[in-house]
Amino acid sequence: MDNCESLYDLKAAGFPFWWWPAGGLAAIAVSFVLSKVLPDTFSPVILPRIFYRVNFWFICLVISYFCFYLPGGALLRYLYVAGQVGRGAISQVRGPITGYHPYYPGLGIPPRQRFSVCGVAFSFDPDSFEAGFRGTIGEGGGLRDGANVEISYVGSTVVRIQICPDVVNGCNGHGRAE
Repeated sequence: MDNCESLYDLKAAGFPFWWWPAGGLAAIAVSFVLSKVLPDTFSPVILPRIFYRVNFWFICLVISYFCFYLPGGALLRYLYVAGQVGRGAISQVRGPITGYHPYYPGLGIPPRQRFSVCGVAFSFDPDSFEAGFRGTIGEGGGLRDGANVEISYVGSTVVRIQICPDVVNGCNGHGRAE
């Protein structure tokens, strides 16, 4: 594919959620300081001291879920997919996009962008903690029905996608490892 425009490459993109745990640690530190300062600042008559302790642990639990648990699962998936790419255990498909359904947040439509290439279906939620390509048409991605693409993937994770306008329509790959 000589004249292809790279839309996404997992190796170049890296792990996208590395900053979530750092933000989580900062948020826990702030909530810890507030839980120590607020009870001493305000009268216990307004809010009992136990409220601040329980509130602190609840806040830590919520922060831990969003900043450590969700990105942790994505990191494990990313490491698995990156390992498969490193071993060359990827599948490739080339051809036109068919059945393209763009992602429209907040419209009551299932929040997944969907399309297929030569019978290989791809689907992802751009707002989820997933490894791999999650671009939308709003980001200027260039995905649309009839666009000729070359996609490398591991399972359901797109690890590289290229738009290839000069390719003659037709299918190549059908999900075979190349």
